Amino acid sequence: MKRSQSIVLTVVAAGLSASRAQTTSVLTVYLSGPSAQKQVIQPHARVPVTLPPGVYKLAGELADKSVLPFFAVRNYSGGETEQFHIVPR
Repeated sequence: MKRSQSIVLTVVAAGLSASRAQTTSVLTVYLSGPSAQKQVIQPHARVPVTLPPGVYKLAGELADKSVLPFFAVRNYSGGETEQFHIVPR
């Protein structure tokens, strides 16, 4: 049986608010696909996430509810970086 390959996705919590002050809110990222994960990421942190390659539903939300949540579908094959830019409502 062939062992499945894994990829590393780096998730970055970075961005500016409307006042151009750096965000201080914690980012929660949800990944659902061939593997499911939830990552809680501190402000300005870079977190490597190891996943099997494939198509994932990706959602992100800040603890600060004045910022809209994010949702997308992505096909990850390896080496990608997902960067969240913080935009207030």
